[in-house]
Amino acid sequence: TRVPGLVGPGITHEVFVRIFSEHEAVKLLLTAAGRRPNGLPKVNPVFAQARIIVKGCGNSPLALRVAGGMLRSRNRNWTLSSPAWRLLVEQCRTSLEEASRIRSFANSVVRLVDLSFATAADVAFRTCLRRCFVGFAAVFHDTDSLKAGKGVSRAVV
Repeated sequence: TRVPGLVGPGITHEVFVRIFSEHEAVKLLLTAAGRRPNGLPKVNPVFAQARIIVKGCGNSPLALRVAGGMLRSRNRNWTLSSPAWRLLVEQCRTSLEEASRIRSFANSVVRLVDLSFATAADVAFRTCLRRCFVGFAAVFHDTDSLKAGKGVSRAVV
C-alpha cells in the first residue's frame, strides 16, 4: 500500500520497484499471461499489441501482472482475436487517447466526471447527467446536512 500507517505502525516493509523498460514490460506481461516471450520475434503482432498494453499500464510491474493474470485466467490459450485480449488492447488504447487529451486540471476533472457516467450509452444523456452532477456539487458543496452525513433532504430533491 502507498499508506504505510494503514496496517499499523512497525508492520510495513518498504520496497522500491522501478518502472520497467518497454522490452522488460512486454516480457513480464506475456509471461504473466502464460506465454513464453523468448521464443517470439520482436516484430511479431503479439509484441506490437503488447506494447500498447504496456504503455496503457504505464510500464508498471503490478499493473502488467494484473493484466497478464486476467488474460491467463480468462483463457489459457488466448490469441490476438480472443475477446479478453481485444478488450484489454482497446481499453489501453482508449486510456492513452484520453491521457493525451488531458492538458489541464479542468480537462482532467471533466474527463473523470465523464468516466463516472460511462455506463450511459447515449452521449446526450451522459452530458445531462454530468451537468446535473456539477450543478448539484456547486449548490450543495457547503451545507450542514451534507457535512453531517445526512445528505440532501427529500424536499430539496
